[in-house]
Amino acid sequence: MLGHTFRFGINNNSIGATIDAGKATIKSRMWKGSNDGTRVNEGSEGSIYSNDSAIASDAFGPYDTYDNSTNEYEGGDFELSVTFDKGDQPDGVVEVYYQTATDGATFDSNNAENNKGRMVCALQMAETTALTAEKTYVKSFSL
Repeated sequence: MLGHTFRFGINNNSIGATIDAGKATIKSRMWKGSNDGTRVNEGSEGSIYSNDSAIASDAFGPYDTYDNSTNEYEGGDFELSVTFDKGDQPDGVVEVYYQTATDGATFDSNNAENNKGRMVCALQMAETTALTAEKTYVKSFSL
């Protein structure tokens, strides 16, 4: 169940590769139940996360917040997309963390993962040589 207000953050455990600004995105297609119990999908796919600044190797990027108080979506299908540049050698994991705020402002970050929130997606990369061209890695997840 998606929270009243929620947010995603990206952790770049990709040793040897920075994620440049705008190169990590999460697209969504959320849904909720109708009065008759049928599933109602969001009208179209939307972009719910994009990193505004670079995320260095072994660093945590900024959060993007979504106010769900009006739409009241209950769940969703999400797609993480991370693009690395030519010459990068991504070898590790890019993780997506999820946090909720029932009051719209105070995010619950209590967990054993350094208060980042709950890990909901892990995208593994294992390049043994530098990329010869830009490359995008994609992984889907659902909440």
